[in-house]
Amino acid sequence: MNFENGKYTKEQIEWCKNYQRETTFEPLTGDYEAGNESFQEAAHKSVVWFERWASDALLRCDKDQLSININN
Repeated sequence: MNFENGKYTKEQIEWCKNYQRETTFEPLTGDYEAGNESFQEAAHKSVVWFERWASDALLRCDKDQLSININN
């Protein structure tokens, strides 16, 4: 992410920093920087991606826990 390129408002920069601080991932802003989507679309895409990632991770953890319980 290049905040020096003049494409981000102060509020957008703060949102990106907060997203990264909370999720440990950079927001998906490449298409926004390329001019292919709005910042709102990029932010929404980032949140949806993280929700799916977190859900998948939790399902894998739950599956691993079940197999541990079954095998013991």
